[in-house]
Amino acid sequence: MMQKGSNYSGHFNELVKRINGKNDLKIVASGVMAYHNTKNAIAPYPEVPGTSC
Repeated sequence: MMQKGSNYSGHFNELVKRINGKNDLKIVASGVMAYHNTKNAIAPYPEVPGTSC
């Protein structure tokens, strides 16, 4: 299997197809919405020191 980058737009499509056997667009859309609603809520614990690049 070819590896995709983090910005590849078909991650959810491939996951649903692999698990479900077909590409169900309702499931893909639900997964994308859930991901976008959750990713902004993820944060480290307050006591975790910051880092800089």
